[in-house]
Amino acid sequence: PDTFKPLYGGQKGTKRQMEYYAAFREKYRVTHDMQMGWVHKVLKEGQLRTASGLIFYWPDTQMTSSEYITNTPNIFDYPVQSFATAEIIPVSLVYTYWRIKEEGLNAQLVNTIHDSAVALVKEEELDKYHKVVVQCFLDDTYQYIDKVYGIDLFVPLGVECKAGRYWGEGEGVQVSYPRGGKASE
Repeated sequence: PDTFKPLYGGQKGTKRQMEYYAAFREKYRVTHDMQMGWVHKVLKEGQLRTASGLIFYWPDTQMTSSEYITNTPNIFDYPVQSFATAEIIPVSLVYTYWRIKEEGLNAQLVNTIHDSAVALVKEEELDKYHKVVVQCFLDDTYQYIDKVYGIDLFVPLGVECKAGRYWGEGEGVQVSYPRGGKASE
């Protein structure tokens, strides 16, 4: 239950939790140091500009008498979550929309929730649609993030396609790979 807490600045808890948080910060020192840099920048300037150019504002950020910097969890979290759900997923979806048209598919994107996209796809188009989604959510997205933001995204992205009458139904086919890598299913 505490897996993500240290990624978003959590430090307090039971003795065992605090030991885990300290080990997490040590193992992911580069990430933690970068996030603490964000916190100090916000403390000084009241805002943070992300790598994509998005600006988050926290004008009320201050250091308490115990040297805790207010808004730390949000400052740790917003740039990470925003990049995933306000940058990567929309890029993938726009590519998917246009490639569906380019491929002459009758598929329609009908909903998105966080990192999930729901589409109406004819059964006979499923294989072709799956290939389009893999292309868009992986290759096209890596290329766009590199070209537009100048970010060499080296973390593996993944996509899972499920087919069924209802959302979440069906067996999933998962594909993931780091930029320039080979698909693994």
